[in-house]
Amino acid sequence: MYYTGSLTLKCEVTDATTGLALEGALVSFSLDGTVVLEKLTSKAGGFTVKTMDEGTYSVTVKRLGYVTQILTVNVLDVELNVMKVGMVKE
Repeated sequence: MYYTGSLTLKCEVTDATTGLALEGALVSFSLDGTVVLEKLTSKAGGFTVKTMDEGTYSVTVKRLGYVTQILTVNVLDVELNVMKVGMVKE
């Protein structure tokens, strides 16, 4: 199920040690235990979603060779929501 809201979220995923962008990280957004959106990061280490609904999301970020990150993200009714994730190698 994909949401069709009107809020924008920009996501950036990097290596926590080097600061370099991480391509191919799978970012999953869940509401009330249900995955509502999944995206892979681009070569530049990120993506932008322009169809988010306001709310508090549980976000899981996975990439081969890195420790999975689970965090809570509040998407608010503001011009641009930004989520930055630094991943640590296993």
